Amino acid sequence: MTRFLLLVALATLPALVAAPVPPKPPSEFGAKGVLSRAELETVTFDTRAAPKRDGDRDWADDAVIEERVIEDRRKPDAPAKPRPANRYDLAVVVPAARARAGDPVYAYFVLRNNRDTTLRLGSRMDPSGGYPEFHGGGMGFDVRDRTTGKSALKGLAASTNCGGGSLVDVPADGFYCVRGDLNRVAGGLAPGEYEVDWRCGKLASAPVRFTVLPNPGAKPAAPAKPDRARFFHLNHNLEDDDEGDGFRAGAFVRDGRLSSLYAGQFESGLAVGPGGAYVPDARAIPAADALVEAWIEFKPYREGDRVAVTLRAVPPHERVRFDDLPRLYLQVLTPDRGEGAVPFEAEEKQAELKRLSDRYVTPLTLDVALPSDWRERLGGGDTARLAVVVAAKEVELPRGAGQRLQKLEEKKVERADPDAPPVWGGLVRTPLVEVRLPPPAPPVRR
Repeated sequence: MTRFLLLVALATLPALVAAPVPPKPPSEFGAKGVLSRAELETVTFDTRAAPKRDGDRDWADDAVIEERVIEDRRKPDAPAKPRPANRYDLAVVVPAARARAGDPVYAYFVLRNNRDTTLRLGSRMDPSGGYPEFHGGGMGFDVRDRTTGKSALKGLAASTNCGGGSLVDVPADGFYCVRGDLNRVAGGLAPGEYEVDWRCGKLASAPVRFTVLPNPGAKPAAPAKPDRARFFHLNHNLEDDDEGDGFRAGAFVRDGRLSSLYAGQFESGLAVGPGGAYVPDARAIPAADALVEAWIEFKPYREGDRVAVTLRAVPPHERVRFDDLPRLYLQVLTPDRGEGAVPFEAEEKQAELKRLSDRYVTPLTLDVALPSDWRERLGGGDTARLAVVVAAKEVELPRGAGQRLQKLEEKKVERADPDAPPVWGGLVRTPLVEVRLPPPAPPVRR
């Protein structure tokens, strides 16, 4: 009997080996942490007039400040590009239309600029934290229970655009994209049927439905921690002489200076695709892209803290070249609201880079000193998590009020060398490291 079963098993083996392997599922939208323009161009837009619900005012088109022509990049004899009727379109992408209770439900809020002019928006939103934040009165989103029609959002933070000017500058024919976990911002979604949409000015996206399935083993959702992100431009002395001590075997050792950045401005600059990398959530920037990988080493010294950021080539590339020294932005995540934080000095114009392209290759380390009082300036608390966002070029921030848009610089055309290492033009973030903060100052007794 045993021999018979063995023969049957051997007879069926070829059929099992020859069975077709099911195809791998396509990569989830946004799974890499950043989005490419090609991914955003696959989004389907079905824009409509923003509905007025109970208690809503009439939505004015106050999200849009103006459109300004920066440069016509078409040749005089090129035919005009057919364009949609709306000057911008809106959509929501929910990659997982069915999720278990307690699991993240990510939603991407996408705006497409349909004109060959820069679209300046007087409002912005950030759904990535514990509570969605709305700045200016022209943007918003909602998550509704489809059975009751009621909103499932538990809380939000809203502020007006008191200073005026643009909070988001969407490039010509470009995109603006932000991301949020709907389960988190709703304080935990119970099993049921839901829909999400968003509006900008007088326009709104089509509602997107999703389902939350029962999950008997899931624990109740924990309250969202008040996580706050801050950003600083980690300026370093970019001037370097050919034989100076600042360059040591692939490492640039620099004295640094932190310049405070308004988090909303910096996140808006990331959300419109600097260098072709659209960042919908600054907390989820990956440490590597197709060319380079970033690593951080935090060095606490008695005479002052330092951070060393190393960029390595990602296989199969042996070397990757940089046109200029990459720009560094310090990201600090604190578990408190940051009361008592002291801002650092305002941004100053950076020195011009010398073109030492033979030195700007992987592996490349930027070892930069932090200001001596940088921990105290973050305010009271126990610990903070920090990372460094590394960009090939300066991240362009919204211009705000009273500033002219500069014309796009013409790119220099260089003859391609098939044997030359590829040139990096992207954006990555080092892993997070935890640092201790000084205890908060005791209250002043009167």
